[in-house]
Amino acid sequence: MTLEAKNLQEMDFRANHELVVNGTLFPEDFEKIDDEIIRVAETELEMIKLLSQKGVVDASYTVGDLVAKYNKSSEMTPANVSMDIATTPEKDRVTFSRSGVPLPVYSKAFQLNERQIESFRKHGNLESEHMTQAIRTVAQAAENMCVAGETSIGEIEGTVLQGLTTFTDRNTFTISNAWTGSSADPVTDVSDMIDLLKQDGYRGPYTLFLPDNVWKVLGLDYSTVKGDNTLFDRLMAMPKIESIVNLSALPSGNVVLLQVTKDVVDLAVARDIVAFPEPVTKVGVYDFTVQAIMALRLKSDKNGNCGLCHATGA
Repeated sequence: MTLEAKNLQEMDFRANHELVVNGTLFPEDFEKIDDEIIRVAETELEMIKLLSQKGVVDASYTVGDLVAKYNKSSEMTPANVSMDIATTPEKDRVTFSRSGVPLPVYSKAFQLNERQIESFRKHGNLESEHMTQAIRTVAQAAENMCVAGETSIGEIEGTVLQGLTTFTDRNTFTISNAWTGSSADPVTDVSDMIDLLKQDGYRGPYTLFLPDNVWKVLGLDYSTVKGDNTLFDRLMAMPKIESIVNLSALPSGNVVLLQVTKDVVDLAVARDIVAFPEPVTKVGVYDFTVQAIMALRLKSDKNGNCGLCHATGA
């Protein structure tokens, strides 16, 4: 799939079949498998779908890249102010330091037999829970990586893979009254989170990510004395809030505010989600692997400033 596409339906999963071996399946078979990848991805890839829609995807990497690197930049000093047009301004330059994240491989295998394939071709639908679950497993692993990072791979070339709730330089905020309780004040909480990002120099617009336990209360009335707007309406009416997303991979009570621009976050991709066949070792049985190679790349400047705020207690 081409993650730079404006929406998931435009993603082209059909350009990744250079790995086909033995030629046992027809091209239309792969198209139908790709359709299943798209169907599952539409429901599972909440964070990755948003990054694609925002255009913050770097697909320049290959399977040979172990680390997706980027530059951390410094700020310039303030501009000179003078009434003299001939005044020579202070010379300055931005300095850079290299950083990066590992690019892990997410994979899951499944198996189809010849009868399933023939039924697939004849009736136009593939009823294989094995395939669906394999695709879902890879998609969920990628989403979980975006939220919590990936500690299982350890340190690669001096880099580690961190997520929205684990990034070292993220701003943190503690919510005093749970949003699911009667004393909740989510508008004030989000306003305080915005202030933290503005202090770091990130002025929005922002996307607010909410876990399932908070998402389910957004349809409730915001206040009995302030009109009939729901909590969702009130939060969306806040200046600089561009969108609110239900991110199911977020743990209960965790809220994330993120400026979705390339200087803050992007998705480094070496291989989009693709299903490819393994060599045939038994007549009538086809083994497949669903695989993706990608990493969320959260960024901060050389001073540790970051356009991400992670709150707990909601």
